[in-house]
Amino acid sequence: MSDQLKQQLHQLNDNCENNFLLEEAKEILVSSKAQDWWDDLTDEEKNLLKESEKQYKERIFISHSKLMEQFDEWKKK
Repeated sequence: MSDQLKQQLHQLNDNCENNFLLEEAKEILVSSKAQDWWDDLTDEEKNLLKESEKQYKERIFISHSKLMEQFDEWKKK
């Protein structure tokens, strides 16, 4: 990170009067130091998520409403 960017952030922080924004910025900075949840997943879980993302990008899915319609039809049988 550049020193210029750090200085700009310090200046913005020092001039900020909004406690809500300051608390939010603090939470972001604190949480960025936490371990990424991705690292806790097994290889199988990571592969399943990657496959799901691929299917979504390729529009290989059905909407929630369509799924519920199918479920309602299944319940009638």
